[in-house]
Amino acid sequence: MGNVSAVKALLELGVDKDVQDRYRRTAFQNAINGGYYDCANVLLDHGCGIHNVTVWGSTPLMAIMKKESPAANDIIRRLLLKGLCVTERNWCQETALHHLSRASAGEEVMRQRLQMLLDAGAGSVMEFKDSRGYTPLATAVSKDNHVLVRLLLEAGSKGDCITGDGRNILHLAAEWGTVGVFWAIAELLIVAKEVTTIDIRTIVSPEVPYTPLGLFRQRMAQDATSAPAHWRSPNSQEILAFEALLSFVRDHGITQESKTLLGMVPKIRLGNVKPVMQELSRLAEAKLAAKIYSEAETFRVIKIQIEQGSWEDAIESLEEFVEVATARMEASPLMQESADPPQHDISNEAELDQIGNLEKEDSFDSGSISLGEKQVLTVLEEEIVATAV
Repeated sequence: MGNVSAVKALLELGVDKDVQDRYRRTAFQNAINGGYYDCANVLLDHGCGIHNVTVWGSTPLMAIMKKESPAANDIIRRLLLKGLCVTERNWCQETALHHLSRASAGEEVMRQRLQMLLDAGAGSVMEFKDSRGYTPLATAVSKDNHVLVRLLLEAGSKGDCITGDGRNILHLAAEWGTVGVFWAIAELLIVAKEVTTIDIRTIVSPEVPYTPLGLFRQRMAQDATSAPAHWRSPNSQEILAFEALLSFVRDHGITQESKTLLGMVPKIRLGNVKPVMQELSRLAEAKLAAKIYSEAETFRVIKIQIEQGSWEDAIESLEEFVEVATARMEASPLMQESADPPQHDISNEAELDQIGNLEKEDSFDSGSISLGEKQVLTVLEEEIVATAV
């Protein structure tokens, strides 16, 4: 395998360079799958076909996306120059971006690879979902691919994606993520500076009534002998980082939302209620998307109060909502938020004691960040903002 001399000799003898095996893979695709890039280049030099699709609907571009070697980028560049389509889907409705989200090459290699796809038009399918409802970003989070998570977010991928079974990126991070993914999600919210549908209280679905924290606790308690092959119990650094992420997502969302709501008060007093009504409708829709139905109903009621001319009642309702919301920021989400469905009998006391003991330590493994919740969040925000600038 990978014998360049033999490949050249066979091509000179005139063998069919596009012959297929029983899975409709050509010699070129097999060279890519095996990592034999010298052979792949020879086949390209001799004009082999590049548009072949396997029985699974996979193209050569999809196959090479997951390769770790920097040499794969040269093949990708040649394929794109020859006009290979970057928006095709396989039978699982995955695009080349989905396949890239599973790659584990170095950051610079991945950055170049993503940029080549975007330059070739892959931005138009950045939010496309596969047959499970996963976007490339959701796939990257579920594979703990923190490099691609960050790169996709930088490229404009939407962080409020919801999978087919109801998971948002916090649920996926809780189940599969490590520190790098947690930080990348926090960076999204700092840079976005807007109210988001990402909420730490969102359950997956009525059938899987777990919040991100509930899923994370399941992960902490999972018996390794019965866990999926790629499931790994979080270490102490990851537990603390996840707490920091939940705190940041909660506090950032409440702060941005409170600013928006309090900004409505002077408009209502002046009788400029049309933009207020529009904003309340938008916020209610965001709450419905996040499955926070009680707050969506609150915004609906406030809107009715305004419509009926009960402006002071509406203002009082807004201020009361903000007061209750901001009070949530006074405690760790691990101690405050509901994590498990009512019918779940397992006590969380042991896990909370474990978290509490970890918070008494002095630093992360790196020794560079204090474990106090406010210090963790402050340092995190300062570092990310400095990087963004």
